[in-house]
Amino acid sequence: MKEKFSILKLVQKVPGGMMIVPLILGALCNSFIPQAIEIGGFTTALLKDGVNAFVAMFFVCSGSQIKLREAATPLARGTVLCLSKILIGAVIGPGGKVIQEIQKSTGTTITITEKDNKGFVDIFGENKDALESALARIKGIVAMPEVGEVYKGKIRSIVAFGAFVEILPGKDGLLHISEIANRRFETMEQTGLKEGDMIEVKLIGLDPKNGKLKLSRKALLNGKKE
Repeated sequence: MKEKFSILKLVQKVPGGMMIVPLILGALCNSFIPQAIEIGGFTTALLKDGVNAFVAMFFVCSGSQIKLREAATPLARGTVLCLSKILIGAVIGPGGKVIQEIQKSTGTTITITEKDNKGFVDIFGENKDALESALARIKGIVAMPEVGEVYKGKIRSIVAFGAFVEILPGKDGLLHISEIANRRFETMEQTGLKEGDMIEVKLIGLDPKNGKLKLSRKALLNGKKE
């Protein structure tokens, strides 16, 4: 039984580059010295009337070398965030460490350009989840904590007088032992809190001496005892 005729195998026998030679030659002659190819017969068919056919054959040959399954996935989505120039450094981080980590963990590509004292952050990703994740990370970095707002943060460290809680990326506040609950604790061990715990806290103010964030968990309990 004879093998089935394969267009791909036939086309691959003719290098795609060979198709461009008569194409260019015919275009040049037809543009500058058209009378040179008006001699009839094979030359007219090859260089003038056959140009369209050669163009089609060239694209077929080129396309036959493309494997769609191996083609890279395009960055199908994108979003732009405009920031003041002073915040760009925080997004980039020392030596680009912060922005590189965001790209790596979210699978996105992030570019930053500056114009008129403003920074434009372009985020490109393959899907909506990747974009939203990267956007949330950047907004968290540049966000300014507001007094009275409630945040869900992670306890970074426990000290004798309270706990330091990260309420936004890179922004820690002190949850004093007296602000943990509506009862008195002698030691932090009695509170049951430990490093890594996620808790809700309210930003109740800034320390006038050093500007550090003052947090309260007690303010969210409405007088209830745990």
